[in-house]
Amino acid sequence: MTNDKDDMPAPKTAMADGEDRKNRLIQAVLSGWTQNGTSELSARTIGARAGTSASAIYYHFGDAEHLYDAASRAALAQARSWCAAQEARIAALPLDAGRGDAAIGPIMASLIDDLCGPDRALALAWRETHLLAARRADFATLWAEWVALWRGFWLRLCRRLAIEAAAPLCHAFFDGELCMHLMPWNRPGDRACLDEMTRGLAACISGAPLPPAPWRAMLKRQAIEATVVADRSEALIGEIGRAAADLLAMGGIGAITHRAVAERAGLTLGTVSHRFKRADDLLRLAYNETYHILTGLSPNPAHPGTPTAPTGSVPARNRVVAIDELMLAVARGRAQPGLALALRYLRGRSSQFAIADATSLRGDALDLGAAIYSSMMMGALHHNIHRNEADAAAETQAAHDDMLARLARCGGG
Repeated sequence: MTNDKDDMPAPKTAMADGEDRKNRLIQAVLSGWTQNGTSELSARTIGARAGTSASAIYYHFGDAEHLYDAASRAALAQARSWCAAQEARIAALPLDAGRGDAAIGPIMASLIDDLCGPDRALALAWRETHLLAARRADFATLWAEWVALWRGFWLRLCRRLAIEAAAPLCHAFFDGELCMHLMPWNRPGDRACLDEMTRGLAACISGAPLPPAPWRAMLKRQAIEATVVADRSEALIGEIGRAAADLLAMGGIGAITHRAVAERAGLTLGTVSHRFKRADDLLRLAYNETYHILTGLSPNPAHPGTPTAPTGSVPARNRVVAIDELMLAVARGRAQPGLALALRYLRGRSSQFAIADATSLRGDALDLGAAIYSSMMMGALHHNIHRNEADAAAETQAAHDDMLARLARCGGG
């Protein structure tokens, strides 16, 4: 006679149960990153998402930082699989090896659009790891692995297209332009502008004249018309703006509250709340002030002024990272949607001055060239966030020089 207990499935072992709980915690972080930044995730929230207690984080990982590391590494493994799948698809195409500069535009646009759409969670985990590395030295090695993954991907792809010399440019542009495309404004317009940007990139690689970009020109005009800028000449607004910008640089978007801004500015809570009623108003003010501090230009795109060197006591690097965090918040729908319009289509204003001095580009071609340059330099800065200052400066300067030389050829120089 058979014992009924012998027919029952064996219970999970403690080890298997522990692995399951660890995986659920990792997935809870990855899911959380689709909606919130790391600074907005708490142990209690992560535990609840995973269907376990907050103490499980410390039991299985030691601390939250090791959990974030494990979550990013899980995303990194997914990214390796993603890269392999894209390479296999592209390898199956009967591409003319002599026309890689013609193929790179459509391929680049497709890859960025896919990673910002169906594979958006992967892209957000990648971007969140960059912010972790920018603010915490313990994540530098992990970020270097992400950089190496994408560098290798673009080297192999550009070699396949016989444009290997353009691999660093493609790698950097992909990084920066993806950050822009993650912020949705208007789907048809955003996609059309992405195509114009990648056609422009192809021209930079081949040395051909930059193509027309009517969609980008149209949306830039819309962004200019929609811009509402507080009067910085008013002393009170200037004080509030500087306080908000400092908080953004030092603590990220979570640090910008009416109470915190009032305290840093030495003002009453009522004064700040009366002038800027919503948290989004303070966030936009913080961005505008940060932009002015970094470039010297007015936040009003209709009257930009002249660029100057960064000012203030907070390191410029912190302010650049703060803008990256703000962009990620916009991508997640955590900030006013109108910011996406401004961030996507008013970029490149400060770089236009250097490009105009070094090339013959003018008008819409200058605007497109500056936007391409902006995406490329954003990526170059991201790639070097974990490196020592001298090495990072040398690599970003080399990227700058290469891009200016390419734009000069596009302008016939």
